[in-house]
Amino acid sequence: MNYYYKYENLTAADERYFIGENTGDGFISERSLILNESRLDRLYIIKGAAGTGKSTFMNAVAKESEKKGYKAVRYLCGSDPSSLDAVVIDGRIAVADGTAPHVLEMEYPGASSEIIDMTNFWDKSKLIAERENIVALSERKRRRFNNAYKSLKAIDLLRRDAEHKISEAINLEKSEEFILRFIRGFGKPDRGGRERKSTYAVSMKGMFKLPVFESMAENIFKVSDCYSSGTVFMNLVCDKLSAAGYGINVSYDHLGGGVREIFLPSQKILITADESDKVTKTLNMKRFVNADKLAQVKGGIKLSLKCRELFENDIKNDLSDAGEAHFGLEKIYGKSMNFESLSEYTELKKNEIISSLES
Repeated sequence: MNYYYKYENLTAADERYFIGENTGDGFISERSLILNESRLDRLYIIKGAAGTGKSTFMNAVAKESEKKGYKAVRYLCGSDPSSLDAVVIDGRIAVADGTAPHVLEMEYPGASSEIIDMTNFWDKSKLIAERENIVALSERKRRRFNNAYKSLKAIDLLRRDAEHKISEAINLEKSEEFILRFIRGFGKPDRGGRERKSTYAVSMKGMFKLPVFESMAENIFKVSDCYSSGTVFMNLVCDKLSAAGYGINVSYDHLGGGVREIFLPSQKILITADESDKVTKTLNMKRFVNADKLAQVKGGIKLSLKCRELFENDIKNDLSDAGEAHFGLEKIYGKSMNFESLSEYTELKKNEIISSLES
């Protein structure tokens, strides 16, 4: 699938990932690892609602920290790529959205975490007056997301079915021998682990990809698919790299693509199922597929792919409608906010956070 919108042009120093992904199993998040208080000096948890300035606050902190020479890794919302869900500064301090549906609470209150409460800056009477609309829009959004999750589950089952069928036609022994020769040229293993890094999002604004690995890679190997054989191959590559002791970042495509990107940070190597104008070499999967066996399963795989397209359209429609409800909520909450007072508070709190970095 090659219809993702690239979020923006990123430099190697500008790291952005999605904090989680919409999948057939609901929203899968890496928040528990990224925002682990035991690994951070301090965690600031923002409470509020859509449209109350949470992203604006996090972005202000990120920009100011970068001006001071600190690295800020931004984690975008997997449902709304224009919004931030968290910022991690210098690997030590994190500022994160802790509002439902992805609630985040303090583990060590005061000692290492504290709340930033945006509700102090809204006019409660305005929200009470909008109660009926808030409830209706919230329920509409919830229903549409639940529908999308069901379609994503169906797509995942269809992907697995296509992988099972094509596996019968793939020469796995030949594939594994090639992969072992291929990774021998990657240099000495760094004994790192396997880490999930989300660069794809099935969102309310469409299907997004963050080209962060592409921006950091010095060598890019493109896996050319053949009736879902590419996803089987990418899974094998992950397993072989992990077994060999290479540290890898893995990103998944939840519109049926399985493992979509494998990035080796130490080697600056990217193995991808996507197109790129920086490809070093293309790995054509046809060499590993038996033509006679493919002929026996091709029809079933084509049917799976066609069904996936139908579910994709349903997902786009459901999430687009969920987006209309979400952005309707943003307008309601935004109109209730005293942004002038919030701006003054943001300035003070931002300076406090930066000062804690320098202490």
